[in-house]
Amino acid sequence: MSLVQDTRFGIRSLVRSPGFALTAIAALGLGIGANVAIFSVLDAVLLRPLPYEKPHELVHLWESNPTKGWVHAQAAPANFLDWREQCESFQDIAASGGINNATWFASSGPERVRVLAVTGNYLTLLGAKPYLGRLFVEQETWQQDQLTAVASYSFWRGRMGGSPDAVGRVLRTDQGLVKLVGVLPPDFRLPDGREPQLWRATNWDPNVFGKAVWTRRAHWLSPIARLAPGVSLEQARSELEAVAARLEQQYPETNTLMGAGLTPLHQWTVADAGRPLWILMAAVGALLAIACANVANLLLARSSARAHEFAVRKAIGAGGWRVARQSLAESLVLSTAGALVGLALAKIGIATLSATAMARGLPRIAEVGIDLRTLAFAVAVCMFSAVLFGMAPAWTANRGELADSLHQGGRLGSAVGAGFGLRKVLVAAEVALSLMLVIAAGLLFRSLLELKSVDAGINPENVLTFNLSLPSGKYDTSTKVADFYEGLSKRLEGLPGVVAAGATRGLPLTASTWSADATIEGRDEYIPEFRYRSVTPGYFAAVGTRLVAGRPILESDDAQGPRVALINETFARHFEGRDPIGARIKVGKPQDQAPWLEVVGIVADEKYQSLNETTPPQIYRPLRQRLDRFMAVAVRVEGDPEDFAGVVRAEVASADPELAVFDLSSMSRIVSETLVRQRFMMLLVGLFAATALALAALGIYGVLAYSVSRRTREFGIRLALGARGSDVTTMVVRQGMTVVAIGLAVGVVGALALSRLIAGLLFRTSASDPVTYAFVGSFLALVALGACCLPAMRAARIDPQETLRAD
Repeated sequence: MSLVQDTRFGIRSLVRSPGFALTAIAALGLGIGANVAIFSVLDAVLLRPLPYEKPHELVHLWESNPTKGWVHAQAAPANFLDWREQCESFQDIAASGGINNATWFASSGPERVRVLAVTGNYLTLLGAKPYLGRLFVEQETWQQDQLTAVASYSFWRGRMGGSPDAVGRVLRTDQGLVKLVGVLPPDFRLPDGREPQLWRATNWDPNVFGKAVWTRRAHWLSPIARLAPGVSLEQARSELEAVAARLEQQYPETNTLMGAGLTPLHQWTVADAGRPLWILMAAVGALLAIACANVANLLLARSSARAHEFAVRKAIGAGGWRVARQSLAESLVLSTAGALVGLALAKIGIATLSATAMARGLPRIAEVGIDLRTLAFAVAVCMFSAVLFGMAPAWTANRGELADSLHQGGRLGSAVGAGFGLRKVLVAAEVALSLMLVIAAGLLFRSLLELKSVDAGINPENVLTFNLSLPSGKYDTSTKVADFYEGLSKRLEGLPGVVAAGATRGLPLTASTWSADATIEGRDEYIPEFRYRSVTPGYFAAVGTRLVAGRPILESDDAQGPRVALINETFARHFEGRDPIGARIKVGKPQDQAPWLEVVGIVADEKYQSLNETTPPQIYRPLRQRLDRFMAVAVRVEGDPEDFAGVVRAEVASADPELAVFDLSSMSRIVSETLVRQRFMMLLVGLFAATALALAALGIYGVLAYSVSRRTREFGIRLALGARGSDVTTMVVRQGMTVVAIGLAVGVVGALALSRLIAGLLFRTSASDPVTYAFVGSFLALVALGACCLPAMRAARIDPQETLRAD
């Protein structure tokens, strides 16, 4: 009952001081809101188990090969089939390919559909239950006469009207006729949170898979497995490695040094998202600590102003715990109000983050929200904050010198009051934490600038891109495919404002192409890993890739002409000083029976996957000499590429009305999206750092303003005895900057000690970069100096006569 009374009194007390209450609640709301928002992301991505049956039993299987630089690589289909047959440590093993775009020939016209091909046991291995119809059966992995698919709930509701009659329908797609056999529940997704619209059974040919050499050489499967009862990760890993070793002996041509391993599926899903999120959590924790220090400073000032009240309470019999409990009750009221404001801010922040491209690279981002776990965290943060900033005023309220207030009547004197030393310690801590956050933001900003300065090997400005997939039945030869893409390119080039157009099997920075071994004629050794693409003659002009030597791809490079290829500069360096032009290479190892290709040109290195990668060797072949139906088209225009989107769609529909345009985007946006995670980190840490800096500046100002108000009599006497206003100003500024200097020194040491945490997120930037440290330290010192000058100038304007007369 007494706690309720204390709480009511605390509310009334805060209502009588609305300025103090609103300032404290705003600071706490920012700190708690940021913590709740980031925790909700951290919880969904890192802490919450995968939403499958017995998720701790699920593992991801991968292959590795040091000669190719492969670590945690995708698996070859034939190797995957051998694992299924020979490994007894798993209840079951399933696999999926990558999500690809398909065209669904709906009644309203061609539409894009995201399709994932999976083995027939994939969904049942994860413990999925059908919402309608049924799931796949194992036999459908090998079924050739009928493609079968299961629809996602959102596809069924949004694209098929949610009709129960949808199950059993046959959908006409560019991949063939697909029979829909079931619908998945609303919340069922891949482990990383993505949601294919159609899950299609693989329909592998049993006469080819596991038997043809290419099914052991090509790697594109992502296998998952469920551990058998009682089998540990180490036991399963050992058996898998033993099977891989046997396959290496059995198939030396394709499996030499080909290792295998496994990772818990949750850990695999998180991938490299863990470190950035923990760094963000540490950043918002520091922000909350700064907010609490600020509120503690405000409460200490208020506690000193109420010293007479506390002294009277103790004089009439209130115990020390009773006085402290009153202070803690007020702190709890403030913290609760701050938590409510923080939850509102967190909800807005979560919605904003989830809707932006910055969070697109995070797994399971769709699951982020305020649930019971997040609310429990918010309550814990609320209670922790109340204790954290409430202990200081509760402690000072019970100090013995408060009894002197009965004699002073609460009059301001020369002493700065109880707890002033503690307030300076809190301000120094605020400065130190702020410096660490601002340094982190500065390092991330410099790293982002370094990344943006990297030459991607192309000119992305004014380039519009889109993807097309040609159906195999209609476009069954390389000539038909090339005729279509080259014809479309010429049609586009004939449009007003279009400079050049061309097509390629995968655009730069999209990691969408093939890899293989390559051999240079006359050498026994081979290049163990390179990338190759099919291109049309206008591709290099469209994306702005520079021709270094030789000639580009020509229209005359057709199926009847000599086999030719272009290579990039990285590949050219493998010729070790010889002129590559006119030399011959082939796709495969020296002993492989593959056609030789004459090198007719060298182009600048195009980045393959990211700006911070080492560019791999690449080969470009004419589309007429190598069949590829799924191509990306690039169109260089004069002006804004987005303005040409409608014209491009119309030209594609005119060329073939049954084709759907996928992934229409500017090349500049594609380049920008490679920096999503770096920009995401920099903006969030920068936002937290700016907020922390503002709170620290307010803390410095508050301490000095309080000091000036408590030392009015002292300053009046100094001025009356002949001190100049500048002397008083210098004294106050020196007092404030001494605290700031201590905080800066501690902050630099702390930033250096924690530099390894952020080092892995930086590019061409040292975590102890002296320029960043010097600039950030100087900037923070200037901000602190400004915060010190305002109360210092007020002290210099004190009227000695009025001060002494009042005294």
